[in-house]
Amino acid sequence: MQKGYISRAERDAPPNDNRNIYHFCQVPEDAMYWESRHEAEIECIDLNRGVTIPPGGTHLCTNFQVEEAAPDRFLICCEAPFEV
Repeated sequence: MQKGYISRAERDAPPNDNRNIYHFCQVPEDAMYWESRHEAEIECIDLNRGVTIPPGGTHLCTNFQVEEAAPDRFLICCEAPFEV
């Protein structure tokens, strides 16, 4: 298992445009960030409903956590079998 940080989120293309596509990175410096812990924790609530990643097959991630990188920079990460 490796730690992955959310690096980008975007809406899927129609007809699936009601869901987000998440991109991950391994380096905290490349990660997307939230300006408050509260905002990041709210996002984690949604993410912990389940995000599927495709390492070969698929893996359902439900263990997202907030990590503080600086006083006004909060990252969201999880451990999963990310492809490197």
